[in-house]
Amino acid sequence: MFKILRENPNTAENEYICKVLKSWYCPVWMTRFVGLGMAILGLIFVRMFAAIIAQSVTGGEEHVFLLGLVSSAVLIMIAGFFIMAYFFAIGVPNKRKRMIRAVDLGNVRISHIEIISCRTTSSGPVWVKSFVAEDGKTYDKYCVLKGRWGRAPYKRGIVYEVVEGEKVLDRGVMPVMAAY
Repeated sequence: MFKILRENPNTAENEYICKVLKSWYCPVWMTRFVGLGMAILGLIFVRMFAAIIAQSVTGGEEHVFLLGLVSSAVLIMIAGFFIMAYFFAIGVPNKRKRMIRAVDLGNVRISHIEIISCRTTSSGPVWVKSFVAEDGKTYDKYCVLKGRWGRAPYKRGIVYEVVEGEKVLDRGVMPVMAAY
């Protein structure tokens, strides 16, 4: 079918991750919105926390309850930041179809690749869902492309374009790390 450039020995882990991704579709904007919303909510409560500390100098018992409320809000804020960092780091499977138009894979020229997760401006894994070769055949094989999108001058790999409809989102060279 096609030959990969470099093999990743950790195939079992990749298969597990792909199974998780296949059953875990969620729009990227939704996850980032939730994380950002939690962080903003936490920041608002932190502002309230500062006001409560200022008022507690004068005394009063109600600030004890408010301190507990604010401490919970701080935990929500921290969780929100972690959620944002996590999803920004790994990318989230997106229902919007984006295609990689690959120019060369070493042995087989591939016209385009459908991916279920990508980051087009920074490093991170790219989960490839299917290959459509120039002969018109579709290869429903998952593989993992790892590297930096178009920023590093790789000598071997796929020369690709990430397109959405007719719009080119990114282009560069991507090394193949694992395929099965």
